[in-house]
Amino acid sequence: MLVRERGGSGAFRRLETGFDLTPFALISGRGRVGYRALNGHSTTPDYSGLVATVAAGSTIKRRTRVDVAAERDVNYSIEAAYPYFLLTGATVVATPRLTRRWDTQARFGVQRLAYRGEEGMSDLLRNRIDRLRVIGVGVGYRLGRDMRIGFNVNRERRASPVQRRDYLGYRTGISVTYGR
Repeated sequence: MLVRERGGSGAFRRLETGFDLTPFALISGRGRVGYRALNGHSTTPDYSGLVATVAAGSTIKRRTRVDVAAERDVNYSIEAAYPYFLLTGATVVATPRLTRRWDTQARFGVQRLAYRGEEGMSDLLRNRIDRLRVIGVGVGYRLGRDMRIGFNVNRERRASPVQRRDYLGYRTGISVTYGR
């Protein structure tokens, strides 16, 4: 599939293909791999390269669900000096059932954010890399077969070479998941 879109930082072109695995297979999920090109404006650096998303999971002994997700793609940045970044990351989530309705969750994720700075920036920070690590737990209640309501707590740590971009904090929230 070829996608062309116009964004604030130039024109994107994307070509990708993929596969889907049925939810009833031993391992279910989907994967996409492709090529993406960004032609930036005068001071925005160009990007072209591999992009991919993969999400797969399996249920072990009908009690514990293990899901793995990985991604590599270009994203817009909110910082004017860094118009976009290349995100490369992976997350693993284990969800053991305690009873027919209640479960717990444990998650671990890492992300690498490779920012691309505007032309004319100092070489020291022009190709900045931030790293994010997430460790979390949760508890969930199933409403029927395909719906889950969960309460989650994540500990997030971001390391950046830019002052005041580092942080260590907690994020809590409620999630609603529909589907397998």
